[in-house]
Amino acid sequence: MNTQHYQRVLSQLCKLVGFTNTEALANGAKLRIDDYVVCFFYDEAEAPDEVAVYVDMGPPGKDHHQAMEVLMQLNFSLGAGARGVLSIHPQTRRIFYSFRYKLNESATGQALLDTLIRCVGDVSLDALAVHG
Repeated sequence: MNTQHYQRVLSQLCKLVGFTNTEALANGAKLRIDDYVVCFFYDEAEAPDEVAVYVDMGPPGKDHHQAMEVLMQLNFSLGAGARGVLSIHPQTRRIFYSFRYKLNESATGQALLDTLIRCVGDVSLDALAVHG
């Protein structure tokens, strides 16, 4: 049943953003929304009622020490992962914001898109507050 929710939500999201290959997205393809690259990971055996969402926020900048300090401060403000987590990808060294989106009868592509926009915006505003 939850796989159907996942397929439905991704199909709706694809229609909203003009992405035509829902199957590719469900199988790990990346989706560009504005300045961000987003990918979705769904494992019905491990977490049948949610999809993991990863947003590529870009490189950390030239001052890695300062970037790590800002990331740790932001993670603190994210409430121990309640609003998501910021991390550095182990291979690419790019910053990723990740969160879990609940899959149920009321989950929609529009709600997922709204969550993406709100979360990325919140993290960006928090980064300005910490850094600025």
